[in-house]
Parts: sequence; C-alpha cells; structure tokens
Amino acid sequence: YYPYNFYNRDMTKIPVSYVGQTQKGNNNTDHIGAYDFMAASVATPSNGAVAFNMQHLGALLRIQFVVPDNMLIKKTQLVTFDEDFTTDGYVDLCQQSPSIVATKMSNAVSIESTIFVEKNDLATIYMMIAPTNLSGKTLDIVVESNDGFIYRTPVECNTQIFEAGKIYALTGTIVQERTSQLVDGPTFKS
Repeated sequence: YYPYNFYNRDMTKIPVSYVGQTQKGNNNTDHIGAYDFMAASVATPSNGAVAFNMQHLGALLRIQFVVPDNMLIKKTQLVTFDEDFTTDGYVDLCQQSPSIVATKMSNAVSIESTIFVEKNDLATIYMMIAPTNLSGKTLDIVVESNDGFIYRTPVECNTQIFEAGKIYALTGTIVQERTSQLVDGPTFKS
C-alpha cells in the first residue's frame, strides 16, 4: 500500500485520512502524493515472480473558479447538505479488491492553502477525496480568504459519481458578494 507507514501493521485496517490537505501556490499538485492512497493485491505468475498492480483508491478533484477580487486563498471547501464525504477510514488489504471503508463522514472536505490570485483570474486547487456519489445533489465551493471573508459558488453535480482512480473537474465563478458568514447555503463543519 502507499503511502507506506512502518507502524501500520494490521493489514485489515490500514488508516486513511483526507484531513490536513494543504496546497502552496496556484495550480500546484506537490501535496497530492500524501493523500493518493493506493493498494495492490499480490499476483503470483507461473514463473514465481511477485507482481503488484497498484490501484488508486481515491478520486482527484481539480477545482477551478474565477475570483472577484485580489485574494489570498486560505481555505477551500466542498460542501453538501448531507454527510457525503469520507474524512477518515481504512483499507483492508486482505480483500480481493481493496477499497476505502469510511469511519468518519462529513458534509465538507477542505484544503488549507496559501494561494494568491489576482482579480478575475482563475484559481486552480487540487484535492483528493474518497469515492462518493453526489448524483443530483448541490455542491458548493466555499472559499475563505486571508482577510476572513467567505465566498461561495454553487456547482451542480448532476449524475456525478466520483470513482476511485479518476480525475474530475469542478468549475465556477464566485457569484456572491463577500460576507463574513454564509447566507442561504450549507455551513462549515469541522
């Protein structure tokens, strides 16, 4: 499994967590590796060699939105009204096809950041999530700037099923004036 941790020796419960993702710089993917959980089942060919076929267990999201003002983005969240996102879980490597089993769910996944974007430019943020089904649900991109203001843009996820090993693009333009709290939308949950 990857990322490997010597102290995780219970092969039926390899911990995974999507908490603590941090991106430094616009359109930067350096942080993804620590959250790109992968696992493989062992296959032994007839010649006796051991082969591993690593499978990505999460989905990669590329979140893009146009900012209405010069902005230092401190935090970005994807928010739904229901607890649709796995924040913590585990992988059972003894299964034929290892996958993430949720132990903690939330209505939001978040990424901390230090990203400066000029007015009317495009912010590009990358985030890993566990597979989830958001078919027919409304998903909001919620952005907190360094000055403490919160911006929001709704994203419709019609028939959107986020599958393991795939990348998805979410886009939007901030449509709400900046406020110090959310109005008419889901709220932050830790």
